[in-house]
Amino acid sequence: MKDDGNWTGIIGLVHRNEADIAIAHLTMSPERSSVADFLFYTVEENSFVTNLPGFVMKSLFYLLPFHTIYRTVLLSTMMVPQFAHDVRNIKELAAAILDGEYKASTSKGSVDKELLSRSIDESLQVIGEYIIEESWFSEDNIVVAPKYIKDFTAVLGPRFFFLLEYGELPFTTKRIFKETISFWNVGLAIRKDFCCKKHIEKYITRILYTGIYKKFYEDELFKARLNFNWRDIDPKIKALSLSDLVGAFIMLGVGFCIGFVVLLIETQKVNLIIIPCK
Repeated sequence: MKDDGNWTGIIGLVHRNEADIAIAHLTMSPERSSVADFLFYTVEENSFVTNLPGFVMKSLFYLLPFHTIYRTVLLSTMMVPQFAHDVRNIKELAAAILDGEYKASTSKGSVDKELLSRSIDESLQVIGEYIIEESWFSEDNIVVAPKYIKDFTAVLGPRFFFLLEYGELPFTTKRIFKETISFWNVGLAIRKDFCCKKHIEKYITRILYTGIYKKFYEDELFKARLNFNWRDIDPKIKALSLSDLVGAFIMLGVGFCIGFVVLLIETQKVNLIIIPCK
């Protein structure tokens, strides 16, 4: 909506009676509901998405288990590649933005930018204020999942679109935050004096209750898994070789040697024990 109160985009077309129905992933906000009716079909969860970081150097594997962000044992750390540290939640993102290490962006058409700045959560306030003050908006005026995300940038948008565009772990090169920023009802916008609203609503309800909508969505997620290429994460990624396991076997051998030495010492101690005669 413009500052003068006029609506742009497909909501504007419906409001000006230039279109009967706007078929899109439209958030049902109070402002939009005042100029158009909506036919609900799903709930939208908004969150942030970032690029996954690269893998850390193998020379640092011995130190990783002692860092708080890695919850693994030494042998698995040595054999399985680990990602470098990056932002994984809202609190870490806000801290990185304050330090000038990260940016957060959203589309100009998003209803969440003001919601962030008015949030009672301090981290969300920081993110929202920076987005508005620095004009960290995408070039498109619509809510989409961008094809490419710049490094050290978190994009705010619907988890629905992110999963369809990028896939879900481990079949993805993106990290979608587990935290949900907001919930919004989503529906089709329809002209307020449109004649056949009840008929359309009836068929939408049938599609939802029969599971057709969910089936289409799950099929698209499955296609994303099939099309995923592991080399997109790291061009050097390959199957484990013997050289990747050398470090683990060395540690295992050292452990066996130490255990054997301890066994010998304990055996000698037993032989040296003098049993007093009665």
